[in-house]
Amino acid sequence: MDNTGKNANDEWLNLLGNIITYGEKRAPRDLPVTEILCNTTIMNMKKPVISIPGRKMGYKFMTAEAKWILSGDNRIRNINKYSPFIWEFSDDGEFYNGAYGPKIIDQLTYICDMLEQDLDTRQAVLTIWRENPRPSRDISCTTQLQFMIRDGKLHCMDTMRSSDAWLGWVYDVFNMSMLSGYIMLLLRDRASRRYKTEKEFNENFKPLELGNLYLTAASHHIYDKDIDKVHDLISSDAREDAFEYQEFTPYSFEDANELLLHLGDLSERNQIVKNDFLKELYK
Repeated sequence: MDNTGKNANDEWLNLLGNIITYGEKRAPRDLPVTEILCNTTIMNMKKPVISIPGRKMGYKFMTAEAKWILSGDNRIRNINKYSPFIWEFSDDGEFYNGAYGPKIIDQLTYICDMLEQDLDTRQAVLTIWRENPRPSRDISCTTQLQFMIRDGKLHCMDTMRSSDAWLGWVYDVFNMSMLSGYIMLLLRDRASRRYKTEKEFNENFKPLELGNLYLTAASHHIYDKDIDKVHDLISSDAREDAFEYQEFTPYSFEDANELLLHLGDLSERNQIVKNDFLKELYK
């Protein structure tokens, strides 16, 4: 059975179409949206980038945010320059209350332990939601992440209370794909230290393949302020306009740290580095 998800472009356009077709009007916090409930998108994490010109993605922000999360950071000064408005979500002008990085990094050792001890585990779960949160401008949208290995593929299950299909989904799927690749590299790094020789490592280590991101949102929605842009995009030849990029293959990086460095280089765009699977996006 082929369980390979769609690439990010195709899954995103399907999501937008489903919201437009089946969504209902709601107004949480008095902000009108069109919404569908408890919806799951399934995306192949090897192709996690929206490359449709009509979306006008911020690719430097996209790669900078992924590095920021994987570094366990929550400070404004290390992400603010990549986005003109993200500072508005900070309560104190210094930190982000709902930043994913600190919660993820604190639990990655446990995630790797579970996956290493039992390839069929269902316990590799980390929690991002903060219990009983105080009022804040930045309440995390993702509540938990679960990682499962099936048929040699590492899959990520992302459970969200809320997902903005136009603004947020397009960056979330990239972040979770980079996190999944990072975990694959951490597991390989562990194995390389466990075996005494390269020959022993090659004989015993079972490489993984990057699988699907299953992103389930209690509310997938489009804000009214963006609805005209969505209509224009899905009525155009968006799929035909999309440009190609290389697949994201985590094992093309020497270790987890090299992936972090690569994302940092992409965000600054100081040079073309090896394994630049996004180079077409920066032409």
